[in-house]
Amino acid sequence: ELIREAEQIKREVEETAELVVAEGQRELEVLMRRRADINQEIPRVQDVLEALEGLGSRPAGTAAAGGSGGGGRAGHGGARAAGPSAYRLPARRPPGHGPGRQQGGQGHRADGAESGGRTPRTAELRKERDRMGLTARIRTRDGWAVPHAVVTVTDMTGRQVIRADADTDGLVEETAELVPGPYTVIVTAVGYGPSASTALVGAGGRADAGTIVLTRQGGTELPAPGTWTVDPAHSTVGAVAQHLGISSVRGRFTDFTARIEVGGEDGWSKSRVEAVIQAASIDTGNQMRDGHLKSPDFLDVVNYPQITYFSSGIEVAGEDRWTVHGDLRMHGVSRPVDLDLRYLGTGSDPWGGTRAAFTATAELRREDFAMNYNQVIQAGISAIGTKLRVEMDIQAVQGDTLPG
Repeated sequence: ELIREAEQIKREVEETAELVVAEGQRELEVLMRRRADINQEIPRVQDVLEALEGLGSRPAGTAAAGGSGGGGRAGHGGARAAGPSAYRLPARRPPGHGPGRQQGGQGHRADGAESGGRTPRTAELRKERDRMGLTARIRTRDGWAVPHAVVTVTDMTGRQVIRADADTDGLVEETAELVPGPYTVIVTAVGYGPSASTALVGAGGRADAGTIVLTRQGGTELPAPGTWTVDPAHSTVGAVAQHLGISSVRGRFTDFTARIEVGGEDGWSKSRVEAVIQAASIDTGNQMRDGHLKSPDFLDVVNYPQITYFSSGIEVAGEDRWTVHGDLRMHGVSRPVDLDLRYLGTGSDPWGGTRAAFTATAELRREDFAMNYNQVIQAGISAIGTKLRVEMDIQAVQGDTLPG
């Protein structure tokens, strides 16, 4: 009996060592991919810096309110941000062909203006901008425009001097000149908490209120309404089980599809999630263990090849946290399962798209899905824990399709 127990422990140690090595290799691959992505982005960042230098402006949100009126936007009629970023990154170009470079990259601008000079078009844009009495950009906390916002400006006596609506890009531009002095800028929008701030108007009669951030009522945020498609290449669906009562074994599914539908401004409760996981794609880093998990003792992938999840409702659980109610079907059994969802924000990707990030967790009992196999190694201690912790790191692309 002692020999058999020793052999069992030896096998378990070998499995754990293999798992650690596999996890280390996966982490190294992720780091190498991130390093390659960063190296690819460096030329584009340099292009953006040169473009900003040529415009003589600063990135959105850094200009202080005052009489200069500068830095509020990239230029009247110019490209405006459609997503979280205030500037749209230029497409990748071969070295020496970026904005502001002649072929060969000699440091001169393509229109013949010296580096640091301003073209006639830039001067025209500057004059156009300087005629604005008030400029502001209205954004959500993660950078999305709030197109239906209303900006009201009052003087120190409480008298309203300006009332303006934000355009479809969340920009407010009012040409009426203001008397120098302090003003209160109040921003309201349906579904958001109001914002009030102070702006100082200088001798030029202009004020740039910068970027004004609104938070959703209740302190919660969601990405822009519409369809978001989960990118499996940049997402992870995994599970953790207790092993031998002293450690954990981690596994993940490598083949899955999912989509998220985000409700509109007044219909976030109508948001939904759908996911389909191929059960045979389970990977714990050990072929023998994976084979056992695919057997009728656990997933029984021959008879039940798919694991599905369909949400039935969503409710606020806290700031940036949501509880997703839904039904999980696994091993031929369907059970209600709640996901603890956390929204991490949005950002642009290198392929011209917009991505949203989430994390989600849930706890399952194996016996709820008719997976009752176990091996007792000592009194009160099982080889495999009865509970599973599901952990998901999700990256979703805005729209119905993924980049090619």
